[in-house]
Amino acid sequence: MTFQLHCSSLGIELLSDDIKFIKSQLLRLPRQDHKGILSKYAQIWVDSMIQCDNVIRQQNIGRRNANNYIRELGNGTTGRMQVVQRG
Repeated sequence: MTFQLHCSSLGIELLSDDIKFIKSQLLRLPRQDHKGILSKYAQIWVDSMIQCDNVIRQQNIGRRNANNYIRELGNGTTGRMQVVQRG
């Protein structure tokens, strides 16, 4: 199953800009970590949606939190080992 299909099955509405952003961030990270990173990305998105009471804002909250996570990884501000262990 592709990442996009996996996200769709979880209720995540990825936009084409999301895919471009994710790909650009993954280029900065070790390839062997990509699967764990994508898994955590999706989990953060879903967890954020669940915690948001406003149905209209759920996708945006999930997107923001998941993008912050992967951006921090790409910038080296989040430890790689943390991701691998949780992924």
